[in-house]
Amino acid sequence: MSLVPVEEEPLHKVVFKNDAVTVMHVILPPGQTTLFHTHTHDRVAIDLSTTTIAQQKINEPEGPSTATKLGNVSPSL
Repeated sequence: MSLVPVEEEPLHKVVFKNDAVTVMHVILPPGQTTLFHTHTHDRVAIDLSTTTIAQQKINEPEGPSTATKLGNVSPSL
């Protein structure tokens, strides 16, 4: 498996960027997965919908599914 920078992951769209912050919009349709990707800066995710997601680190099994809720804020996952 190979890693790509988050800016090159097809489902992560940069909508704003300056010297201090990059804002991305990510839409994951049901059943869709992202490529394995790297984050090189601190990050915060803000959930814009309620859904269930699972995360996986490279060369590790998929983690448990967790529920998101509109407005949840989660720093550096």
